[in-house]
Amino acid sequence: MSFSMSPYFAAGKSLAETKVLIEPHFAKLKSLGISVTPKYTTFPGFYAAYNASFPVEAVNDKGIVTASRMFPKANWATPHAFDTMYAALWATIESGKAIIGYNISPTWARGGKHDTSVNPAWRIGIAYLITGFPHADLYAPGAELLAERENFTRGTMETWRKLTPGSGAYLNEGDRIQPNFQWAFWGSHYPRLLEIKKRYDPFNLFYATTGVGSEFIEVRSETRYPDENGRLCVKAKPEMYFAEGPGYVEGSEDE
Repeated sequence: MSFSMSPYFAAGKSLAETKVLIEPHFAKLKSLGISVTPKYTTFPGFYAAYNASFPVEAVNDKGIVTASRMFPKANWATPHAFDTMYAALWATIESGKAIIGYNISPTWARGGKHDTSVNPAWRIGIAYLITGFPHADLYAPGAELLAERENFTRGTMETWRKLTPGSGAYLNEGDRIQPNFQWAFWGSHYPRLLEIKKRYDPFNLFYATTGVGSEFIEVRSETRYPDENGRLCVKAKPEMYFAEGPGYVEGSEDE
């Protein structure tokens, strides 16, 4: 078991101001027996900081299955809510999966309410968590690989979804077989986005897995494993969008 933290961005802060913000947290970690050796670096701007902190990465070619979820303030609101969440995350770790976490707090007040396709769940989340697992044998029969993937979606990730009703996930580290992907990745914006898609691309010429309008298309293969190894066909029974929560309004989660 190990813990790593990289990076911590303090935009617009001096080194002294950053230490005031972060060192109480390091002291708490030390009191819990977690050894941390911080390294402080200053940059002229965010772009330089990002390039230094996130080097170019290789495309996922190791059969790693990922999924993610945004955890809202409600999961920290009461001791019971926190303990329930913590137990589920600990069970994820004990099952052999890693968890990568991003602490966020954009809120409607800070970020504003813009007319974009960005999932409103970003405005209510304070933690964005990613987990996943590598297939034990990439050369196993397709049915076995599919079963591993479905067990992950219906097991670990179903638990995460039940902990965060009405929240969402991030498309970049998303589950390719995410239930109700329309809400998970696009939130309450989806109906309007689908209208735009139908207006400008009525024949679904442009397709991406879990993209807007992709519920009407499927890749057909012998194994049914969710990848590009098959023919792109019209889906006979598309699974349509349904709202899992309210359409978030400005200020609803800022108190």
